[in-house]
Amino acid sequence: MYIALIIIGSFIVLIGIIKVINDFIDRRKAKNLINNTGIRAFTPPREKIAESTFSNITNGSHDSAQEASHEKEDCDTYSHDIQPDNDTDQKQDTSSYLPGAYLPPELPVPDIEETVLTNKEKGNQFEDYVANCFKNRNIFSVLEWHQGPTSSEGVYGINCLNPDFKIRHKFRDNFNVVYWVECKYRSASTIIFNEYQLKRYYKIQHDTHFKVIIVIGTGGTPDSPEEVFVVPLDLISSNVMSAEQLKNFKLIDPHTTFAAHIKNYFYTQVFKKDK
Repeated sequence: MYIALIIIGSFIVLIGIIKVINDFIDRRKAKNLINNTGIRAFTPPREKIAESTFSNITNGSHDSAQEASHEKEDCDTYSHDIQPDNDTDQKQDTSSYLPGAYLPPELPVPDIEETVLTNKEKGNQFEDYVANCFKNRNIFSVLEWHQGPTSSEGVYGINCLNPDFKIRHKFRDNFNVVYWVECKYRSASTIIFNEYQLKRYYKIQHDTHFKVIIVIGTGGTPDSPEEVFVVPLDLISSNVMSAEQLKNFKLIDPHTTFAAHIKNYFYTQVFKKDK
């Protein structure tokens, strides 16, 4: 019995000795490979990473104002273009790392911020999308386009209160129709109009004798909405339109079917009532 225990214990010790020898050989091989080939690898401690990152963020903050002034000139400028405050090479302490390990130079952390569009920017992008519906110059002429510029102290042109576009649409030879187009982009499928805006559109339609057409984009993004609806002002009975009500005004391909949709409205709704 005792002899068996001694044999088993000796066997376990032998296995441990072999494992230690193999680990030692592996480390030597790895070190020789690093020294002979110049390959550098390391796994810095977590606290070193945090310290390095914090240092980069604080150093980069001194140049944030200067970067903002050049944002319009080069939108692709990142903080890695920022030069350090002095040209002195900063030596880093690598004594706490494994032999042959290497801590690379600190790299500035780009200041990446999520782009959040204002309502004005969303409106302008959707107007650009709608404007491409009028690219056929044999059919459309854009007489006016208001994007509502306002000065720093709130000065704006009175004509900016008009709908976004004033369009002359050639229905056939020697027969043109002029109408207003107002653009509305919403992320939700239910549309809520401001009552004061609807009243203003009705007044403009009455005073100018030009129909007001409201183009609504929903979902997706302002420059690529998921769905587009063309709703004549005369067919809006409430300041709230549900998705069920909107589906009757949906365009499948706005940039190619807009003209036909408008002609159909005028021939079936406007001209018919005028007779």
